[in-house]
Amino acid sequence: MPFLTTSERDELKARFSDSAREAFDEIIKSYKIDLSTNTQGYFSQEDQSCIWREAGEKFRARLLQSSGEIQRPDVLEAWQKTVEDFYHNEFWGYKTHLGSAPKFDWEEKDLEAVEIEEKKLNAILKEARPYIIRFFVGLVIWKMVILFLAQNGFFDWWGDN
Repeated sequence: MPFLTTSERDELKARFSDSAREAFDEIIKSYKIDLSTNTQGYFSQEDQSCIWREAGEKFRARLLQSSGEIQRPDVLEAWQKTVEDFYHNEFWGYKTHLGSAPKFDWEEKDLEAVEIEEKKLNAILKEARPYIIRFFVGLVIWKMVILFLAQNGFFDWWGDN
C-alpha cells in the first residue's frame, strides 16, 4: 500500500492552492527520507510499507480537518506534525534493525524514469570525478612548468638558427 493512492492525492490536490500543490509534491518526493532518517538502524520492508501507509492516513486526516482551500503553510504544518508524531511516539511501535539497510525492492520500482536517469548520471559523474580532477591538476602543473621555463629563457634557443 503506497503513502497515498492516486485517488487520495487527486482528492487532496483539488482542495489545494497552487503553492500548496508545490509543497505537497515536495513531500511526495521526500516522505521516504523524512520517515527513515534519525533512526538507529533500519525498518524491514514490510514495516516500512506500513509506516508509509499510516503516515499517509494521518497526513490526509490532518489536511481534511481544515475547511476551504488548503494553503502551503497548512500542508507543511500537517506534514511536520505527522513526522513529529512518528518520532515522538517511538516510530509508532515499529522496531528498527541494527546494521546497514539492505537494498529493498521498492527502491528502484518507485522511481520515475527521470529519477532513474538522474541517478545514473550522478553515478557516472561520481565515478569520473577523480579523472577530471587529475586532468586539470596535470594541466595546471604543465602550464606552470612551461611558464617557468619560458620565464628563465629556456626557449630562447628555439628561434635562433
